[in-house]
Parts: sequence; C-alpha cells; structure tokens
Amino acid sequence: ETDTWQIEHHIKTRGGHDKWLLSVGKAEYSEQVKRVVGLGIFFDITEMKANEERLALSQQRYQSIVELAVDPIITIDEHGLIESVNPATDKLFGYAQGELIGQNVKVLMPEPYHSAHDGYLEKHRVAGESKIIGIGRDVVGLRKDNTQFPLLLSISLVQIDNQRKYTGMIRDLTDEKEQAQEVIKLQRLRAATELSAG
Repeated sequence: ETDTWQIEHHIKTRGGHDKWLLSVGKAEYSEQVKRVVGLGIFFDITEMKANEERLALSQQRYQSIVELAVDPIITIDEHGLIESVNPATDKLFGYAQGELIGQNVKVLMPEPYHSAHDGYLEKHRVAGESKIIGIGRDVVGLRKDNTQFPLLLSISLVQIDNQRKYTGMIRDLTDEKEQAQEVIKLQRLRAATELSAG
C-alpha cells in the first residue's frame, strides 16, 4: 500500500536479550531482477525506548504525587490559562473536575487582583519583571460561589519548549486566620479583665 516504511521491531538476540530496532526503508521496482525489492536500514533504538519508558514512569509518579497532594496545585501557561489542577484545587475552590481547565486563572481571584493579573503576566513576559516568583505571600482567593478566603500562594516558573509555565501551590489560611483572631480576642479580654481588676 505504500512504497516507504518506518517500523519498530521488538526482537530477542541470540543471547536472549530484548532489543528494539527501527527499520526505515523503501520498496521499488528493480529492472535488473524484474521484481519489487526493499531497500532499508535498521537502527538500534533500545536505549531510546528505555529512556521513553523511564520518562513515562517518572511522569506517572509525578502525576500521582500531584493528584494525591493535600494542598491545591495549579499550572498555567504564560497567558494565564489553566493547564492543570489537582483534585484539592477543585475541592477548595468549589469546581467540578475539569471545569477550570482552559479558563484564565484570574477566575480564582477577587478584585483588585482579578483586573490586574493579566498586566502582571505581561510585565513578566516582556521584561522578566516579577515580585512573586519563588516567594510565598498572603493573598485572597475567590470560590465559585463568590465567597472569598485567605490563602498562601507560592509560584514557581519553568521553561518548557521556549514557553513559560507557572505552577502555583496554595494553602488555605482560613483556619489559621480564625485562630489568630480568637487569640487576639482572648488577649483583649484578658487585658480588659486585668485593667478592671486594677
């Protein structure tokens, strides 16, 4: 059906070792022998196949770690579009699985962060200017039901195929902030009690 081919072959050597070969060739009619002959070459791609297998295994392990992480993890492209989220992200922000993919990450931010976010990305894309890469900072998140909550955001940057990818790791600070408020209330109550007691 075709006059050229490129086929991978899984073989065993005489010594019983597994090998992968890539055959690349062409079929053509030979006037000399009056029949179609195949002309080709074999490449040993065993090492390449082993590397592919290691890479696939590494990706599976990474995916398992991200999927099972307790804290939300979000990856976006250089335009702010969400490429991946783990289940903890969906749960914290109140979205169904897959609902956030393809949306701009600013959907998870209230104002004024919402309006300013694309400008921050543009500054980083053009001038490399960033005040948040590698630094954890307290910000405010926005759930699907429009409720706001405090969170700690840490962002890292990686370059893949000349494209910037940003990974955000999030920790919900709601409980910590509430506990801090309780401590402040107790301290004020104690101070007032001591003051009234002279």
